[in-house]
Amino acid sequence: MLAQLNAVLHDWAIYFYRTSDGSEIDFILESGKNRIAIECKVSSSPRLGAGFYHGLELLKIDDACVISPLIRSEEYTIKNNITVCSIDRFLTEKLPSIRNSFNQ
Repeated sequence: MLAQLNAVLHDWAIYFYRTSDGSEIDFILESGKNRIAIECKVSSSPRLGAGFYHGLELLKIDDACVISPLIRSEEYTIKNNITVCSIDRFLTEKLPSIRNSFNQ
């Protein structure tokens, strides 16, 4: 996943977030003041822990995506601006849309 993100987002900062209390987010994508949280799960019906939500709050991140082994056409929202989708859909549809909205 990291290699795929780096290939597409070579001009963005990509990092892992973890605090001493266990709050954790797999990837933070950052371009200027814009941040997106990415969480990778192996379940097609992923559950996010309190630490993920706490991390979103601490970092003031409004948009997040959970990458899951869904078929390409599936996508759903689990809470506020947290979308669950496949890696393919994220890289080919969601990410270009996000980049375009940040560049406006």
